[in-house]
Amino acid sequence: MRSNASRSAPGMLLVAALLAGCASTGKPSHELIGATIGGALGGGICAVAGGDPLVCTAAGVGGAVIGWGVTKAIESSVQRTQPTSEVSPSPRYQPEQGMRIQGPSVRLSSGSVAPGERVDVVVTYVVLASEPGRARSITETLSVWREGRKLREIDTQAEQRTPGEWTVERQIALPANVYPGTYEIRYEVAATSADGGVRAESASPLVVAAR
Repeated sequence: MRSNASRSAPGMLLVAALLAGCASTGKPSHELIGATIGGALGGGICAVAGGDPLVCTAAGVGGAVIGWGVTKAIESSVQRTQPTSEVSPSPRYQPEQGMRIQGPSVRLSSGSVAPGERVDVVVTYVVLASEPGRARSITETLSVWREGRKLREIDTQAEQRTPGEWTVERQIALPANVYPGTYEIRYEVAATSADGGVRAESASPLVVAAR
């Protein structure tokens, strides 16, 4: 019987070959490198573990981290879609409670995409406060998660928001080497400590299908 180390050798040789091929072009591809290292983390670790399902799952998540490593938001827009007077706040909210964030809701232009494609993320949330004309410091964070683990923080924006409903649009360009699987696109809205450290978040599933 071959040892675990010997079973992983072909995968390691393939990784080395891919890296060598990339270097020979004189124009290294970050996506190819990401896919290669991801394969080493996923396939190599899984092989060393003798195909143990739990270890292979963890290795797959490790590879996914690499795959999402170059993801970025390439376009964005924001607008206040409703002023405070037209927003229906939660019946539990009282102005004396200070600032609160209602939502956010996260919608994707498509729930299933292929590696290398783009997806639009539309987020709507409401800032509630007793002083409707005063802007508050808000930090908005767009990230991708899988199996309860943050893989990458795609975009973070520090903004000034007056009370009311806000709609934010972000477009994400997926790298060509993203691992197929089900992910979460998560959006967090947080206020500074001066407003009590208020925060809220929500997510929407995204399926990355194999080509």
